[in-house]
Amino acid sequence: MRTYTKKIAPYRTFTVFVKTPTDNHGGCTPCFSVTAEERNLRRRGDNQVECCGMLHDEVLEHFPELADVVRLHLSSGEGLPMHAEANGWYWLAGCFDDGLGERFHGGNQETYGRPLDCREILSNHLRIGVRETSDMINTTGHIYRAEGAKAARDNFRQWVADLSERYAREAAECERKYGGKSE
Repeated sequence: MRTYTKKIAPYRTFTVFVKTPTDNHGGCTPCFSVTAEERNLRRRGDNQVECCGMLHDEVLEHFPELADVVRLHLSSGEGLPMHAEANGWYWLAGCFDDGLGERFHGGNQETYGRPLDCREILSNHLRIGVRETSDMINTTGHIYRAEGAKAARDNFRQWVADLSERYAREAAECERKYGGKSE
């Protein structure tokens, strides 16, 4: 595990913890993990921590150089996003008014509920660009209308599998960069 600490104000520190799949995860499935904590040093004991967890916006504000590993948060050692195909399909289905025939999808959630939100979440989850996301949505819609839900899902599953080489390269690069002992 690597740690990065910065004084962000008088009596305040911000610390980032980067774990890679080769680090000891205490019995949990090995994955990339980027978490942080903000401390108020005027307090004593355990009360110093004011906020902690997946503070990625704050991590990028204080340590923009960690953007590559923040993108891999909760990805496997092979770089595959957590439940890549299942979660991806959930958000992809939310991009369509009929949900691609799915009862549960990102588009029918109160918090997200708009196709543009689903599109952005899908893009971020699969770590692909806007154009690639649009191509995926358009192709899936065409296959769904022409051949049905099973064919569309099979095509999406293959699309995600085809990203595995890219994911593996990203993971290997971050493992080399952040793996090992703390600096």
